[in-house]
Amino acid sequence: SDATLSYIFGDTQARHTQEQTKIDSPYNTYKYIGLPPGPISNPGSEAIEAAIYPQESNYYFFLTKPDTGEAVFAKTLDEQNLNKGKYLK
Repeated sequence: SDATLSYIFGDTQARHTQEQTKIDSPYNTYKYIGLPPGPISNPGSEAIEAAIYPQESNYYFFLTKPDTGEAVFAKTLDEQNLNKGKYLK
């Protein structure tokens, strides 16, 4: 994903065009090296609570399906690699 470009354009696209990577913005990390001048996002209270009190699980890996945004979890690297082959073509 291009989180800084999504911040600039106010969208949630997983990919942006080559032309969009050329926009002149201090938040454009394609054009300017290093961190942006300020935050591009902020975790909500539910995310902070989940980090403090994580749900127990045997999952160590995940990916997001590009077409649906659904998370797919895996317990092993082999499972993760299979998921990558299946969903990230």
